[in-house]
Amino acid sequence: MSHHDVPWTFTSEEFDLRRVLEMASSTSITVIIPAKNEAATIGAVLDAVTHHEGLVDELLVVNDHSNDDTATVANHHGAKVINVDGPSGKGEAMTAGLEAASSELVVFLDADVLNTTTDFVPRLVQPLLEQVDVQLVKGYYERRCTTCPRAAGG
Repeated sequence: MSHHDVPWTFTSEEFDLRRVLEMASSTSITVIIPAKNEAATIGAVLDAVTHHEGLVDELLVVNDHSNDDTATVANHHGAKVINVDGPSGKGEAMTAGLEAASSELVVFLDADVLNTTTDFVPRLVQPLLEQVDVQLVKGYYERRCTTCPRAAGG
């Protein structure tokens, strides 16, 4: 990959799964997923994350006082469940995940993204693995807004 000015958009043409898997073998990666009452969606997200064998070394779901089966589903899908003690909120859950993580690279994912694909984590970590000057990667995707105002006639 050539040097890019920061920030830049990592294109789909630049993605190389084989290369990511090779590079990841020498770097440890933790995926942290804060979750509160996400039993209905967390299983599919975890399945997508664990699809590429050997990519993710540590999979943490931070259960933020859920009153559904989030922790049970996460455990069933192979995640280590960290239960938030004390104050609740996404920031606290993310901090608890960081405190429990032991890898060189950390990836945060949402537990409720229904279209998490098997290439989502590899595409996030490729720039981090390839370029030492890259310290943060943020994914983006289009989410349909069902509550946004519509133009006349639309």
